[in-house]
Formats: sequence, structure tokens, C-alpha cells
Amino acid sequence: MGTKRRSSSGAFMLVGLLLGAVSGCRSPAGPDTITVRGQSRSDALTTSESRPAKVLAYRDFGVAQAAPIDADGRFTLDVARTPCGLVFIDSADHFVGSLSLAAGIETLPLSMVDANVAAIDLRTITLSNGLGVPQHNPIEPGGEAVLSETELAAYRLQSSLFSAILRNLDMNGDDVIDALSDRPYGMMFGADFAGGPPPTADPGPAGPLPQLNVFHFNFNDLHIAVQTPLAVITTPDGGSFTADGQPVVSRDPNWSPYHFIFQTGWSAFAAGSYAIDYGTEPRHVQFELSSSLGSGNFIVAANLWMEMQGATLHKLHWRWKMLDGSDLDATRLLRPDVTIQVFYGDGPRPPQWIQRPFTMRPADTEVLVDLSEESTQKLKAVLVSANDLFGNMYGTFYAMP
Repeated sequence: MGTKRRSSSGAFMLVGLLLGAVSGCRSPAGPDTITVRGQSRSDALTTSESRPAKVLAYRDFGVAQAAPIDADGRFTLDVARTPCGLVFIDSADHFVGSLSLAAGIETLPLSMVDANVAAIDLRTITLSNGLGVPQHNPIEPGGEAVLSETELAAYRLQSSLFSAILRNLDMNGDDVIDALSDRPYGMMFGADFAGGPPPTADPGPAGPLPQLNVFHFNFNDLHIAVQTPLAVITTPDGGSFTADGQPVVSRDPNWSPYHFIFQTGWSAFAAGSYAIDYGTEPRHVQFELSSSLGSGNFIVAANLWMEMQGATLHKLHWRWKMLDGSDLDATRLLRPDVTIQVFYGDGPRPPQWIQRPFTMRPADTEVLVDLSEESTQKLKAVLVSANDLFGNMYGTFYAMP
């Protein structure tokens, strides 16, 4: 597993990084925000464990909004209506614990809360052994976040990817939360899947599911020149992968993203210790996965088929599914923009192909394409790209024979 094998679809993955700054201020809640309050209870902590002084609403890629905890353990945060983890830290910015809603979910699904709900009161949050269990659980029956059974299952899988990030908030080992230091880091998990040649008739919901192609991993550092030099990641089995140099889009020009493609032979991000070495100094960071993260953590665009009008491609249709075959309404489970890319051309390689992109919504399951007959004859592939609620990337690639 020490060699890297590039996938054909890896060249097309849209790697969207949503980056932001740390904020410690509190602004009034508005239509795009919600108030989260609670009271931490730390009497269950051991004498060697610090008491929490602040709480962080931690979102993807190092976005951490801080609020103080008063002498009675109370706190109030006005946060964006996007999923986040709550992390409790002491006065020296050391980790004390993070919120756990049980059943494998360690994040608040705030995007699932009705817009008419202005606040969530978690009530007493008991901290012990690195976890904070709230007296009020908003995902339980009667809670503010109402999820269907399939949504809950899908969200639990997404949440497990983000929980791996929450457990690795000090990647450089200086005993300070990275997002609160002058050297914040971020990471993102991803995967792309091969769907095979798209048929010209609906295969039905029982049609074959896409298969895992490769896993992706993004690591981000602040104020390091991009790819100088290329970063190397060492995996728990001793394997070594070099960042592939593929362009990665960052919303913040100060961030330097490194993109890795793990070889097809991986069936999961294996449990254990990962180390990343990069930069001219050089720099060294690491993270731990307490359990493996498999392809079941991702949503796929399944059963894609081409609706033809004569010899031209008229529409594309697909179904959102989990890899266990469960049907899924992805409306509330993906980031707003889903990208469909239609590739066609004369050359054998991707740089020679023409791309037609379409921006869709998670609720969409079809797109009007209307390629010309000449372009349809040169059709090469279709890629459906999306990001889950935490920004982790999904891609499903359908290649013509």
C-alpha cells in the first residue's frame, strides 16, 4: 500500500473548500442564525481534568466561533444554521470535551431545525471522559431537529467523518486548539465512485449501485506557499502518499490546500495514526482515527441514465442513495450546489475534452442537457459532484464504454 494509483475520475473531482476565520464575538441572532444555550456541568471531571472556560461552535475547515462560560457554567452562542460540533475548552485553550448526542452523532444538525425555531436550550451538559451529554437532545422525538429515519442514518454517517476532525483539534501537538492559534489547520475526507456506462433507459431503483473508486483527503495549512514542497502523508500501515499537485479551490487565498488520492485498494480510511510532513522547515502534524471510515459514509448519485431524443442526449436522470441501497431524499443532506459535468470531445484524454457544467440543487434528480447530435456522438463521461453538510466531497463518475 506504499504506492499511489491515480484514478481517471480523480482528475475531475471538484474540491470545494469552505474556509473561514475564528470569531469570539456575539452578534444578534437573525434568520440565518440560531441561538444555542446550555449549562456545562463539570463535577464528574477528575481532579486532573481542567474545567471548561469557553465553548466553541466548530464547523468545517477550522471555522470556530467562541463564547465564554460563566461561573455557573452557562453559555450562549448565536451560530449559523449549519451543522457544528460544540467543543469545551479551558482557560488555556486546552480540550476538555465535546458534545455527544449519542447513537454515534456528535454534532448539532442545525440545518434540520425549522426556521421558526429561534433557540435551542441543551440544558445541563454533563462532561466526563471527553464527552458532554446534554439533558435535552434535539434529535430525539419531540426535539427541534426533526429527521426521518433515512435522514438520521445518513446524517450519522456524515457526522462520523466530521467527528474524526473534532477528535483531532491539535494536529501539531502543542496542546492548543489549532483553530485558536496563529497556525490553524483543516482537513476534509472525500471519495469518488464509478457508476459504469450510463444506460439509455431507467434501470429502476434496484439497478446496480456505483462502486468505490478512490478515497481523497485534503489537508490545509495557513500561510504556507501552496505545494512548497509537496506534502507527504504516512498511513497507519506504513504506506506513503504524496500530494498530487491537483489544483484545489480555496475561498481564502491565505490557505494552502494539499490534495491526496489514496489508491483504489483501500476499502476504508484505516484506523490508526496518520502523519503529514511538508514545507521547507519542515512541518509535521498528525491525526488519529479511532475507527475506520468506510465508503458507507458517503452518498452516491445512483442509477444515472440518459434520456435520448433520437440521436441526441436530452436529459440526465439519477437517484440519490446510500451505498447500502437505501433510497434517499438528499434535499437536506447535501450542500446547496450540486455540479453535473458532461464531458465530450475527440481526444482520448481529459484535457482534450469539452466540459458542460450544470449547477443543480440537492432536491433535483434530473437535468436538461440537449447536446447536439455531433456532441452526443463524442460523449465521454458524466460526473456528479456534491459536498455533504460538513463539506466532505462526493463524486460519482459515469464513463462511456
